[in-house]
Amino acid sequence: ARKYLQRHGYTILAEQVSRVSVIAVDNVKYEYEVRGDFLIQKGDRRGIVEVKTGDTAANPLSIPTRRQLFEYYHIFNVDVLYFFNTGKRILQEISFPERV
Repeated sequence: ARKYLQRHGYTILAEQVSRVSVIAVDNVKYEYEVRGDFLIQKGDRRGIVEVKTGDTAANPLSIPTRRQLFEYYHIFNVDVLYFFNTGKRILQEISFPERV
């Protein structure tokens, strides 16, 4: 993934980027950490890249992967979220449009 990103003009700003978020259960707040694989930049757009391998995890539509991407989409304050499938060596832009 690192080599792919660099070859395609992305600057890797950091690896294993962590953010802390909060969930409240019955008004009790709990902090938890999420970790994206790469923080990248290309032009004026900053993004998080999540890297996955395997048949199930490398599918952004699989339930666990989709939920993880949704969480990252809302927690990381970036312009774009990317998903990198190592088996297919493809980078996909992920977004969650408004309800239809």
